[in-house]
Amino acid sequence: MQDDEGRAAPRRRPRLLGRLARAVDGSVQRALGLLGAALLMAMMLVTFGDVVGRNLGRPIPGAKEATQVMLAALVFVMLPLVTRVRGHIAVDLLDAFVPERLKALQEVAICAMGALALHYGAQALHMLAARAFRLGDRVAFIGVPTGPIVTFMAIACTLAAAAFALNGALALWRVVRGPGHARPNGGE
Repeated sequence: MQDDEGRAAPRRRPRLLGRLARAVDGSVQRALGLLGAALLMAMMLVTFGDVVGRNLGRPIPGAKEATQVMLAALVFVMLPLVTRVRGHIAVDLLDAFVPERLKALQEVAICAMGALALHYGAQALHMLAARAFRLGDRVAFIGVPTGPIVTFMAIACTLAAAAFALNGALALWRVVRGPGHARPNGGE
């Protein structure tokens, strides 16, 4: 934009809400990334220790189950992060047939379906967690309660649904505003 004398107008400072949204989004992404890295490191250390222990005749008791639990946690930790940064595998077989002006609407529809599917998945996991708490379920060999693990998975699934919803809202914003307009504060 230009002012009355043809000079470049100063850029508007981002609104406080937009800066806060970006800060929260970035903080959540960093926290999930660090937690995922820690889980992966723990899995590697347990596996390494178990292999060395097996060669010395002293394997780590419950290493297999601990690795399985950490792998499940890793998948669910990374799900919201991968969703938010649009890192899912995409098959573009039909993209050649979708007109360019409809691609943003296609993204809105995909995000809405993803948010709904993960929302229902999170609800099912919450019910399973309540059942696990009620029955006192535990991982077979290591005896860790499964209720907190499944609750964690449900929360991660809820975060992934929210990430899909946010991506869809931003795509819808682009549809409403049209090409060439600024993205909303907190956008991509």
